[in-house]
Amino acid sequence: MSTFILLTITGLGLGAMYFLIASGLSLIYGLMGVLNFAHGAFLTVGAYATWWTSTHVGGGPGTKLLVGAIAGLAVGAVLAALVELVLIR
Repeated sequence: MSTFILLTITGLGLGAMYFLIASGLSLIYGLMGVLNFAHGAFLTVGAYATWWTSTHVGGGPGTKLLVGAIAGLAVGAVLAALVELVLIR
């Protein structure tokens, strides 16, 4: 039974991530009329920063998850701001 619960929670999380990515793509296309696939690049950079930070930080799993998530969000936000300032404006 625990495998079923784990797979259900994982599936719901993956579905939520797909929903957010699809919503971002449709929002950008609807407002700007441009099909922009940069979301995947930003997601990849944020995921890599999360993985790198969580593997190099000591502590328990909760600490690694929290620090990794904060680092991934920070790196993704900084990269998005830099790309917007340099390339878009």
